Amino acid sequence: MGETLAQRLRGMGLTVHHDLTSHAPHDDAAYRRSRRTAVELLKKGAAALFDIHRDGVPDPVFYERTIHGQKVTSLRFVVGRENQNMQSNLDFAKRLKAEADSRHPGLIKGIFLGAGDYNQDLCPRSALLEVGTYTNTLEEAQRGIALFADVVPPVLGIPVQPAAAQTPSTKADWKGIFYILLALLLGGGIYLLIASGGWDKAWERLRHFTTVEWGDIWGLQGRKPLPRREDRSPEGEEQKNEGE
Repeated sequence: MGETLAQRLRGMGLTVHHDLTSHAPHDDAAYRRSRRTAVELLKKGAAALFDIHRDGVPDPVFYERTIHGQKVTSLRFVVGRENQNMQSNLDFAKRLKAEADSRHPGLIKGIFLGAGDYNQDLCPRSALLEVGTYTNTLEEAQRGIALFADVVPPVLGIPVQPAAAQTPSTKADWKGIFYILLALLLGGGIYLLIASGGWDKAWERLRHFTTVEWGDIWGLQGRKPLPRREDRSPEGEEQKNEGE
């Protein structure tokens, strides 16, 4: 889930520090171990902290949603009541939810106030995210958190890099250009055939264009084009045969 969120935000031009440190086992000391990781991230200048989890609710329907025609898992915020930044963290969660409600209605299931601090006393913009539950599919959870990424930049006041600025060349682009050129060549050939009235005359026009017209363009006017077949005199043919 964390990597999906990180990649999505990086694609918008944001700098993301995604920490994969293991804080297992899942016991009472897990948050004490993860606290060191949170402190290190804040030292790097993090504007916000997102602690990503999967809930323990056994029923997958609890988080299942259909948003924009696709099945996703919804998300739920958890705010710790026992921390000095409780109100700031709650306000942060409310602003994220409001933005999500306007962009992707139904994505945020709600905000749960839990007993504990969840290390949220370290940062006023800290959020614990339950990205569905462990019984939801990985693909649906990834789609859910990818939608959530859309709401982060505006809430943090960070401008998103325009998609037009990212113009990598792809195989599909070259394929489209090839089909356009092919269509132009076919269309030009059909027009030339119809305008000339036959294959022979069309070929003569094309040969005249390539030898004379292009010669004028490239400064090759001094080169005489070969005479057309109908312009060749019988005398010329006879002289040629005698010379041979």
